Amino acid sequence: MEGTLAIAAGADTTSSVLAGIVCNLLQHRDVYDRLRNEIDSVFEPGQTDAFDAAKLAELVYLNAVM
Repeated sequence: MEGTLAIAAGADTTSSVLAGIVCNLLQHRDVYDRLRNEIDSVFEPGQTDAFDAAKLAELVYLNAVM
């Protein structure tokens, strides 16, 4: 029972945090643009290795936004 509760609580928390991040990015276009530029500089369009740990480590601004 406690495991199910922890999973449900974790999912709710995650969705709330992500919704807050998206809301703030929409309200602060300069932050959104900087974040998008950083992501685009590390991952070229059409790239399929989005979960490459070395590349994710380069996303310092994304880490700050999160």
